[in-house]
Amino acid sequence: MPSQVTGASQTALNVYQALYGQAPSNPLLADYKSTIATSGAATFASQMTAGFAQTKSAPLATTVLTNLGVYSDALAAALTQMFDGYGVASRGQIILNLTSLLSNLEGDVTYGAAAVAYNTKIGNNFTYSSNTANTTPGVYTAPVAPVVLDPTYSITSSATSVNEGDSAIFTITTKNVAAGTVLSYALSGVSSADLAGGSLTGTTTVDATGRAVVAVSLAADALTEGAETLTLTAAGKTASVTVNDTSTTPAPVVPPVAPAASWVITANSASINEGQSVTYTVTTKNVAAGNYSYLWGGEVKSGDIAGLEWYCCH
Repeated sequence: MPSQVTGASQTALNVYQALYGQAPSNPLLADYKSTIATSGAATFASQMTAGFAQTKSAPLATTVLTNLGVYSDALAAALTQMFDGYGVASRGQIILNLTSLLSNLEGDVTYGAAAVAYNTKIGNNFTYSSNTANTTPGVYTAPVAPVVLDPTYSITSSATSVNEGDSAIFTITTKNVAAGTVLSYALSGVSSADLAGGSLTGTTTVDATGRAVVAVSLAADALTEGAETLTLTAAGKTASVTVNDTSTTPAPVVPPVAPAASWVITANSASINEGQSVTYTVTTKNVAAGNYSYLWGGEVKSGDIAGLEWYCCH
């Protein structure tokens, strides 16, 4: 479509682009619009080309066509002929007519692409000249969108295995992640009872080097479970470490069984006569030292015994 810049602004920008190949400063555009409003477009264009009165027609034609983005030898020859034929005083009007024609040729097979490019340039020039900060003529530069790099993450473990009661250390390494970013993580492969902190989730903060460290303290649970695989997941990445079952269920304590006591009694003679003595020896095992009672039995009566002597026991 034709340039969206219209009126005095379009006239001023068209002529300035044709002659100088850039956008006027903000103050100049304001002056040009005032001149056009007061004296008209033709007078403005004539004033602008007056500065090129000493420039011959051929080089001026080359300059104008180049600045409009449509230079060719044939067009240069034709425009030169027009400048020569109508004289210096008509150069401004010729340029007005040429720029107006070009801005309306976007649908043309031959000059359509050049017209689109030209109208875009005039729109950009208007943006430049409308900025009060632009106090000198120049070329509009489109703002460059900042390049946003995708963040990346990787996780490593400081060891391939760790014992119960120790800590598993995971390092999350990031790129294109701002320092101070808080990352959530989850632990799997173990139960909350296996962890000293008792939680399977948590957060960690990325430092100035792009790293975040997670230290997982493992409980010495005194349970025989076998080796387990502890996995940390954060930002879609994982790392694992084997947890060695070093804190096992203790064997039951069996109280010691006291050895059985035994008693053996022997006589120093198989038979004796009345009036003689017999000695009995009591031999024991696993019997505490001390005095023990004894009984006589059999056919002997208490009157048959003259007396007793206790020498020793055990």
